[in-house]
Amino acid sequence: DNLTQYSPILLTTKPDMAEQAPSIYEGVTHRKVAGRLLVSETSLAFHAHATATATAAGPPTNTIPWHILTKHQVSPVSYPRSLLKLVLADGKPTTFQLSSRQELERIR
Repeated sequence: DNLTQYSPILLTTKPDMAEQAPSIYEGVTHRKVAGRLLVSETSLAFHAHATATATAAGPPTNTIPWHILTKHQVSPVSYPRSLLKLVLADGKPTTFQLSSRQELERIR
């Protein structure tokens, strides 16, 4: 048998290459559902609250990888709600309402 036996190699990332903790935005509404947004280096994920009064978020109900995002827009300062509109590669938009204008500027 001419096949060489190889040992498995454990690949690890260097500490400076580790992914940063996601930025969290509380008090977000998406399609009339309250929850929070987690923005990471690879995606944006909306986690709906389990109930209307819950503060703990469940599993993501909508995850958008950055590579399918083509454009983002924010509502004008004069608009009463703080809206973030994301346009995906397929042309379909999805909108999130943030808790304040300050949070909208932070996520921008």
